[in-house]
Order: sequence, then C-alpha cells, then structure tokens
Amino acid sequence: MMDLRPWFRKHLDLRPHAQAVIKEDLKQYYFSHYLCSMLLATINNNNSNGLTTAKH
Repeated sequence: MMDLRPWFRKHLDLRPHAQAVIKEDLKQYYFSHYLCSMLLATINNNNSNGLTTAKH
C-alpha cells in the first residue's frame, strides 16, 4: 500500500471543500483500483478456460 500521508497533508491545507474533494478522489481511486482487479480476474478466468489473450 502506498503512503498517502504526504498526499493528505498537501490536500488538507486547501480550501474548506478540500475534504469533499479528497473523498471524491479516494472514491475514484478505489473505484479504478476495483475495476482493474475485476479486469485482471476476468482475464485470468479466460486464460484458465483455454481462451487466449494476445501476448507479444
């Protein structure tokens, strides 16, 4: 897990709505992370089912 403390320090001394901005950022971060995991899981399943993915 990457260290988010410097990132938080940088964001927390911003405008009053910074808290909301951080929440949105985190939501997007976790959402994209979740999508990536789903994608990888799907690819792995396909591979084990005998389907091939393009590898160069």
